[in-house]
Amino acid sequence: MEEMSKHGRIGDAAMKAGMDRKTARRYVQAGKLPSEMVAPPGLEDARGPVCGGLG
Repeated sequence: MEEMSKHGRIGDAAMKAGMDRKTARRYVQAGKLPSEMVAPPGLEDARGPVCGGLG
């Protein structure tokens, strides 16, 4: 989000961060960093119901 405030262009900031511009736009609109976002229910870890119990 620091790059976004420097340049004002989501695409450039996303490219520098190594993510897709649509993903970067989601973080900018939410006003949160990726580490602050909450995962959707069921995707907490690889042993959840989505993966069929790998562990």
